[in-house]
Parts: sequence; C-alpha cells; structure tokens
Amino acid sequence: MRLNDIKPPAAWPFVPALERKTIIALVLALISITGVAALPAALSIGGKIALATFALTVIGWTLTKLNDTFVALIAAAGLVLSSTITSENLFASLGNSVVWL
Repeated sequence: MRLNDIKPPAAWPFVPALERKTIIALVLALISITGVAALPAALSIGGKIALATFALTVIGWTLTKLNDTFVALIAAAGLVLSSTITSENLFASLGNSVVWL
C-alpha cells in the first residue's frame, strides 16, 4: 500500500467542508479580535471596537465570497449599533463625494 492509495476520512454529511480561505479568515478574525482586546487601556473601548471592525472588514473583503458592499454596510451598522459612531456621523460621511459605497 502506497501513501497515495490512502484516502482521507469522509466528512460528516451534514458538515460542509470549509475552504482553505475560510479557515484562514476565521483564524485571522480570532487573532484580530484577541489582539485588539489586548491593547493597552489607554485606547478607549470605542477605539478598540473601531480597530476590530476595520480588521474584520478587511478580512471580509479579501478572504470571503461576500459582496463588498454587504461587508461595508455590516461594518458601518456594527459601528453605529455599538455606539462607536453616531448615525448622523455615518450618514454625513456617506454624503461625502469621496465615499462611493
């Protein structure tokens, strides 16, 4: 019996196989959240949430099959729901000619 003849065990039928990029995205998300949480107390909670949201958004844009606009809107909604920014500031930034979400 050669090494090439050995077949990997079959996955459970109800558990979809994760792609390599998905596993990398999940690991990076955990590292990002842990890293941001470990930052010094001199950084406010709002700052930590903003950094974690930015890191997760970049991961969502680059390593997932999710639509870019969907990822951006979820990130913006998360910032508003966590009271990191106000809804007025969010809508004011969307009205800027530089932002074309």
